[in-house]
Amino acid sequence: MAVLNKKETSFLGDKKPKDILISTTHSYVSVWAGGNVHTVHFEPIGSYVDDTGAGDTFSAALIYHYLVMRMDIVESVKMSLDYAKMSLESYSSDI
Repeated sequence: MAVLNKKETSFLGDKKPKDILISTTHSYVSVWAGGNVHTVHFEPIGSYVDDTGAGDTFSAALIYHYLVMRMDIVESVKMSLDYAKMSLESYSSDI
């Protein structure tokens, strides 16, 4: 599994990922899984307290929910976005 931003996905060229690839932007996450593309939209964050660790929080939550708990990938992404949002709403030392 790879978590990539839109710029990083441009390096893939015409290669189709075998497994799961997640491309993030400021308002949606694209998930390539099983030959299908799923788009999960979210409300952009206008202001936040601290962005330290939000990406790591997203990745860790995704690994936990999808790989450990065996949840559906789209549902795992939605839950992971919630965790990342919580990370943005507090100082990293408070979590």
